Amino acid sequence: MKRTISVFLIITMLLVFASCGKDTGMDKGFTYPIDNDPVYLDTQIAKDNGALTIINNCFEGLVRMGADGKILPGVAESWEISSNGKKYTFNLRKDAQWLVTKSAGKTIGEDYETSFDTKLTAHDFVFALRRALEKNTNAPDAQRLMCIKNAKAVNKGEAKSSTLGVKAKDDYTLVINLEYPDDDFLYTLTTSICMPCDEEFFEMTSGRYGLSTAYLIYNGPFYISSWNEDTSISLKRNEKYAGEYKSTAASVYLSVNNEISSRGSKLSQGTYDITPLAFEQYGEVSGSKKLSFTEKADTVRGLIFNCSDKYMSNLKARLAICYGFDTSLMEAGEYTVGKAKGIVPSACLNASVSYREKASDVQRLRYNNKKAEGYWTDALKALNEKGMTITIKCSYEHENQLRAAIQNLQKTFGISCDARVSPMEEQALLNDIRSGNYQIAYAPVKAQKDLAADFLADNVTQLTKYENKEYTSLINKVRNASGNDRLNGLARAEEFLINNGVILPVFEEKTFYGTAEGVENIQLSACGNVVSFYNAIKYE
Repeated sequence: MKRTISVFLIITMLLVFASCGKDTGMDKGFTYPIDNDPVYLDTQIAKDNGALTIINNCFEGLVRMGADGKILPGVAESWEISSNGKKYTFNLRKDAQWLVTKSAGKTIGEDYETSFDTKLTAHDFVFALRRALEKNTNAPDAQRLMCIKNAKAVNKGEAKSSTLGVKAKDDYTLVINLEYPDDDFLYTLTTSICMPCDEEFFEMTSGRYGLSTAYLIYNGPFYISSWNEDTSISLKRNEKYAGEYKSTAASVYLSVNNEISSRGSKLSQGTYDITPLAFEQYGEVSGSKKLSFTEKADTVRGLIFNCSDKYMSNLKARLAICYGFDTSLMEAGEYTVGKAKGIVPSACLNASVSYREKASDVQRLRYNNKKAEGYWTDALKALNEKGMTITIKCSYEHENQLRAAIQNLQKTFGISCDARVSPMEEQALLNDIRSGNYQIAYAPVKAQKDLAADFLADNVTQLTKYENKEYTSLINKVRNASGNDRLNGLARAEEFLINNGVILPVFEEKTFYGTAEGVENIQLSACGNVVSFYNAIKYE
């Protein structure tokens, strides 16, 4: 018996020692590039992807988005939704708290460890949502919250924020009443604008909330340990975080690098653990067996019209070019998903699922020389012009295809059309489109946010400078709808843009995200713009 016990103990000890030496992948540091140094990290008004990624890792909302698109508990451990979809009751964890760093402690005062109440309650969400909708805040995503009762009146300054349909029943029970059901409301609650904000600390910052580590406190899996202007932001694991997603990663180093061309090589060299890749960089590293790749069908490429241009502001001129542009002359690229089924790419969500999967293909303008010629004649008359010079910008890889399409346009329109192609590097093309320095472009439109409604309301209109009261009304109706009414409304909005010659979609394309060898469980948002590291592991 003694000998048996001794053998058993020896085997157990060997197993323990073996497990101690095994690399679990936990407690590692990760590096990720962001385009720009955030101007501020105020959760209610942050808008660039780098800032949103930092906020996503350092704060936690009522709920959180899982890797499969499922809504998971956050600060709220459970919730109930009324049968009419207009009342949400959230039951908050009683152990949730704010992390106050030494840097933030200087803002509070020398005795901050005893004088400041770090308990996180329903009141922190009430203050955050009221502030997000106040007129003076100018929150860029305030439109997402217009479903909340009295939100429109508060946002216009016609009602006090205290009338907003958000109430703390007690410290750990939050009730939100809506004007109308919103299929995307739980998703909206996972985003930056809905992160909690402690009113007492906010007032202490005297208008500087989110401008530096001295003016930030945290409730998420990470906190900012250092912020080096224009260089980097370092995150460390928040050991006081008491939620369900305590970080497996020890730290995250966010390197400011807007030189997209260098990202592929830095991924291969082990400088980055994950990075978005432009097509050229993906082509350079895609053959590596040490790297893994994630695809996001988040982009539609087609003809984009600058609707503020002297000629392209004319509807008939845009329609003439759309009908006269033979899309069959354009070839699919190596990273094309397929022919575009509409303006909205497949990665965009509606009601937490892919909008494209639920929506049918939208009506589009088909190549028709006779219609093109008729609209061109009408446009010249309306503009009081004998002819027009049109310039289409594109990337070098599409130059020859576009020249063939341009020649076809000139045959249709005759000497009254002077059509030109202006090729350039794709990054330069994107920069020109963002700044409005173009007339027409054959270019990609990449989703900057996950929701299909945001893509149609923000992405497209910002790039094309399109302003139309009927379209604005249509988008507002979409936001106020739910179920099939919203789904059908989104399709009508796509068709409106196509039928008004704002965008002529041709192909749907992918964005690639490369991950280094041994790195797992880094979570990307639906369109890949926001990255979560709390579950990341790395085997070395």
